[in-house]
This record gives sequence, C-alpha cells and structure tokens, in this order.
Amino acid sequence: MKKIWHKVIPVLFTLLLLGAVAFYVGLRVNVTNSLPLGLYVLTTALPERGDLVAFDLPEHNPYASIASSRNYGGLNMRPYLKHLAAVPGDDIQMDEQSLRINGQLMPNSAFRDSDRMGRPLSRFLVTGTVPTGKALVLSGYHPMSFDGRYFGLLDLTDLQKVIPILTFN
Repeated sequence: MKKIWHKVIPVLFTLLLLGAVAFYVGLRVNVTNSLPLGLYVLTTALPERGDLVAFDLPEHNPYASIASSRNYGGLNMRPYLKHLAAVPGDDIQMDEQSLRINGQLMPNSAFRDSDRMGRPLSRFLVTGTVPTGKALVLSGYHPMSFDGRYFGLLDLTDLQKVIPILTFN
C-alpha cells in the first residue's frame, strides 16, 4: 500500500500544479449548461456586444451568496461565462415570456420562477435603457441558465473577454 502512495502523491501534486498554472495564465473550464462544455482562455481585449465574457458576481449583488450556496457555477467554479448581450444605451424590454434587446428577441430568454431544484428565483433585471458603465450578460445557449435575467446588470469593467479553445456540444 505504501508503494502506491509514493506514485499517486507525485501525480496528484503535478496535476494540481498544472491546474494552478493553467488558471494563472487565464485558462478556464466550463462545466455548466450555460455554454458548451470545454476550455476557454481569458484575453486582455475589451469585450463588445456579442462576445463571450467571464465575471464573478460582486459581493453586493443579492445573488452572490445564493448562487454560491446553490452551486450555480458548477462545482463552485469561477468565473461565470456568458455572452455580453447588452451594453450602455441598449434598450431592454421584458415580459413574462421573453426578453428583448433593442427589439430583438433573445433566444432561451423566458423567465423562470424557480430553478431546477424548485427553489425560487427572484428577478433584479428591470425594463429600461442600460446605463453608462453597465452591461447585461445572458446565456442564450440553455433556457435554464443562471444569468442576468435574475442577477441584473453588472459593471462593464468587471467583464473580461474570453475565447473558446476546445469545446464539446
């Protein structure tokens, strides 16, 4: 038994070290349904409407602790990855069935009253014009995604553009 641990421990240590280095250089893994499963890399480019972005929910957001306790990030992995759907000046219109940005229906944007486990979902997004410095992030990929429909607008400066490297649908 002792001989096995002499082989396993160095392998585990190496994997942890490689994972830490990969995270440090900007590699991120998505294991949620919000985007295709896979490997993404952070960039230094400024994000624009339609780009994939990475972000953490700020502590002052009412959903920050709820999302963590409910494991909305998938194995509590951070950051979240979504599409940048609306930027300052864009018009957001909502009803019970959908969300529109500048009049365009967003895919998979129907609001839900509860998550997959039946826990209630509140909405902090409101109809109106996106103010200066704010942004709306959405999935569009999966109707059950936890996104800006629920936690509302984020600071545009807190978003970092990401690029998919290797994804699986």
